[in-house]
Amino acid sequence: SIYRLLPDTQQGQLLVEIKTYRDSAYSAQVGAGNEREIALYIPNTNDLQPTATLTLTPVSDFKADEAVYVKGLSKVKCVVSNAQGKYGATIKKYAFQVQAKSAEGTQNTFTSDYLSSSGAVRIGAQVFDSRGYYVPFVKEISVLDYKTPTLDALTCDTSYFTGTITYKYTPACSAFYSRCVITFGDTVIRTISHGKKALEQQTATVTFTEDELSVIYHKIPNSKEGKLRFTFRAYSDSACSYQVGVDSYKEITLSIPEIDATQPEAKL
Repeated sequence: SIYRLLPDTQQGQLLVEIKTYRDSAYSAQVGAGNEREIALYIPNTNDLQPTATLTLTPVSDFKADEAVYVKGLSKVKCVVSNAQGKYGATIKKYAFQVQAKSAEGTQNTFTSDYLSSSGAVRIGAQVFDSRGYYVPFVKEISVLDYKTPTLDALTCDTSYFTGTITYKYTPACSAFYSRCVITFGDTVIRTISHGKKALEQQTATVTFTEDELSVIYHKIPNSKEGKLRFTFRAYSDSACSYQVGVDSYKEITLSIPEIDATQPEAKL
């Protein structure tokens, strides 16, 4: 009850008076009495500090199957809810710190800049009451690294195209999905889905079927050349509906020598 009389300060003066009465009704005082003031301090302990809940959610430039934080593509939204002071104190302000950005004021929400580093990132927040006491929060989020998705190389094991090509690619993020679309002119020969991969260079080999080779061969006029294009794309969702980054592609030139019109030559 005493604490409730001091909602905006950490200390006060408690006046103690001693008086003497000659009757049980305390109506006839004897003498002047005596009084003393006692300094009262409200302790800064857990049971007197404010309480609240801090919730963190990603705000990203992509739509994913699950909530993830990705370097350079995601922000973190901080929301403080259920904030309450103790023993008459009221909530006065909030403070947030995420990497190099901080904010302080009466708003209980805060959205950071784009996350600039990967790995464990610490999020700090404080909720202050009218006495100046606060409850601190420290949480960690895991931020995934991001690289520009690239198709790095195309190789053919022989000087002539025999139906097998190896390519190397670097995914965008370990939480993202990758696809390689192989086209000859306007015709899609094959689409290869790679799913989630570690954020390091990957190697894949494609061996074309007879039907696919037939399409390729018939699109190369006699003694002419054609380009087989490999286009690599990264997506944030398993349905490959939301592309991340831009297309990365390489081409391999196929030509049919006059000496053998059935065996296209591969030129990288």
